[in-house]
Amino acid sequence: MNDRIFGFSKVPETEKARLFCFSYAGGSASFYSDWSSFLHKNIGVYPYELAGHGGRAEESTLHTVESASKEAADTIKEFSDKPILLYGHSMGGIIAFQTSFELAEKYGTAAAGLFISASVPNYSQTSKMNGIKMSELNDEEFCDKLIEFEAIDKRIFRVKSFKEIYLPVIRSDFYMTENFIPTDNIKLDSDMFIYGGSGDKIISAQLLNEWKVHTNKKIQINVMSGGHFFVRQHKERICSDISNFVLRMEEI
Repeated sequence: MNDRIFGFSKVPETEKARLFCFSYAGGSASFYSDWSSFLHKNIGVYPYELAGHGGRAEESTLHTVESASKEAADTIKEFSDKPILLYGHSMGGIIAFQTSFELAEKYGTAAAGLFISASVPNYSQTSKMNGIKMSELNDEEFCDKLIEFEAIDKRIFRVKSFKEIYLPVIRSDFYMTENFIPTDNIKLDSDMFIYGGSGDKIISAQLLNEWKVHTNKKIQINVMSGGHFFVRQHKERICSDISNFVLRMEEI
C-alpha cells in the first residue's frame, strides 16, 4: 500500500524531518515529484496519493475530507519517529489540516509545521461568494467554471479519456471540499504557514485570515503574485520557507 501511496517519495540518507504533501482537486502526487530538488537535503518528501488518483486510480475515491484524512493519518502515524510536516494545495490544504487534527487527536502526534496554499478552512463559503455550487452543475457547466476560475490544470482537458476517467474524480473532489465544514474549536499545536495568490479567482487574500483561529501557535500569511496555481512559480520560495523552518527546529 505504501508504494502506491508514496510512489514519488524522496528519502535522503540524512533525513531529519518528513514532509507529507497533498494535491489539489483532480490532481495527483506527481504534482510534487520535483520538490526534493528545492528542499534541504535533510527533508524527506512524501507526496500522498489519494484513493482514486494517479497510482491509485483503480481504487474508489473517498467522498469526505474526514475519510481521506483518517486514511492519511493512519498511514502517516507509522512515520512519526521523525518530525512531521504537512503541506497541501487547494483541496489538499483542508486534507492536510484535517489530517493534522486526526494525528493529534487519535495518535497524540502533533505536526511540527503545517503549510497550506490556495485554500481556506471552509470551501462552502467560497462557493457562496462565487454564487455557485460546483457539485450541482452539469458536466459542461462544471468544466466551464473550472476554466473560468482557473481551478484546474488546463492540460488535463487534452487527455482523450478526460470525461470518462478524470472528470468523475474531479467532480468527486469538488463535492468533498464543498461539503467539508471544519469544527470551529479545532486548534492545532502546529505553526502554520499560509500562502495565497493575489490573482486567485477562488480564494481571495482576505479569506486566508480564517486560518488564524485554528492554531495555538504562530501563523504566517503570505500573498504572492499569480492565480490559483501560483505555487508553480513560487515553489522555490515555499520550499525555502519549509527548509528554514526545519533548520530552525534543529537549532532548538
